Order: sequence, then C-alpha cells, then structure tokens
Amino acid sequence: MVHPSEDGPRTVVAGDRPTGRHHLGHLVGSLQERLILQASQRCFFLVADLHALSTHSGRDAEIRAWSGSMVLDWMSVGLDPARSTFLLQSSVPEITILSTILATLCPVARARRIPALKDTGRRDGLSLGLLGYPVLMPADVLIFGGTDVPVGEDQVSHLELVRELARKFNQQYGPHFQEPRAVLSRMPRLPGTDGLRKMSKSLDNAIYLSSGPEEVKRRVQ
Repeated sequence: MVHPSEDGPRTVVAGDRPTGRHHLGHLVGSLQERLILQASQRCFFLVADLHALSTHSGRDAEIRAWSGSMVLDWMSVGLDPARSTFLLQSSVPEITILSTILATLCPVARARRIPALKDTGRRDGLSLGLLGYPVLMPADVLIFGGTDVPVGEDQVSHLELVRELARKFNQQYGPHFQEPRAVLSRMPRLPGTDGLRKMSKSLDNAIYLSSGPEEVKRRVQ
C-alpha cells in the first residue's frame, strides 16, 4: 500500500474498462490529460477488467482481447510503460481485498445514488457485481495512494464517494489514505458522428483511434 506525502510527488490513478476500442472521445476526454500528468507525476494506469465483467459477464475472451488492444491504444497516443505503471486490475489481489473492506463502510443506498449506476442498471439490470462497482473503484484509487484522479464531469460523483470512503476508513482503522482530488477533463464531452449524443462505442457513433483511413472516411461522411 502506497502512503503519499502532502509534500511529496502526486500520485495519479486512472483506468479504463476493456469493453471495446478507444475513440476520439477517449483521446480528448482523458488520454491527453494523462499524457500531461505522465510528464511530471507518478502514474498508475489500470486495465479495469473486473469492472468490465460487471456489465460483460461471460465475455471473458473478448475482455482479454480488448485489454490488449486498449493498451496498444494507450501507447499509440504516447502513454509510456517506461514512465508510468500499467496494471491489469485482476492481477492485483489487494484491490479486491480493500474493496471488500470498503463495502462494509458503504450503505447500499449510497452506492445506488451514483448516476452511472442508475443509468446502467436501468438499461441492463442491476447485478450484485454492478452494485459493487462504486466500491471497487475507490479501492482502485486508494490502494496505490492515489492523490489525483483524471475524470470527466460525469464521474465527479464517483470521486466524491472515493473521498467519503477514505474518510470512513481513516476514522475506523487509522490514517492510511489521503482524499484524492479530481483532475477535470478540459473537453468533458465530444459529440458523436450522429451530431446528437456523446461519442460512445456502445452507440457506435465514434471514430476509433485504431481505424484505418477508409473507416475514418466512412464514419466522417
């Protein structure tokens, strides 16, 4: 467990669910911010495969493939495993252990107030694994002593829960964690190719980082 100092280097923790290819929305919404932070801060970037299972149960072969292609997308825009630490979430058992402890500190009603959880649960049904997503994310951040978390506007409520659970853990078990701060994206929302909704792989209105010239041309037109 990393114990950051107020006067020492900041620790950035960010992650993505491997549920498909990265697109321009990811680039301007989060990856460019990570590039800036990578230049001066200690960074941990997570391939959040456990989070992917919460909505893509039974698709483990695809998640493995998407995990590899996602890391290639990261590297293609300049994220560098020689300067930052890349991690597969499921390969760090301490994340799951801390998530279990944090779950005892988080009322179910509080977890259900996360907007993204409401939207996904309404659309796909609310499994116990999906309900645990708001607690697993704080474990991702806190286990590495995260002090800075790059997020979009739609994820600020997630980070507030991270801060709440850090406070509760410190009160119950002693001072272990700082309350991380949000690093807001400068481009919170990129319109999709339909011109109506946010660019999203689930809506198939995206221009993907790995697309060739012909696919880009088709999608732009």
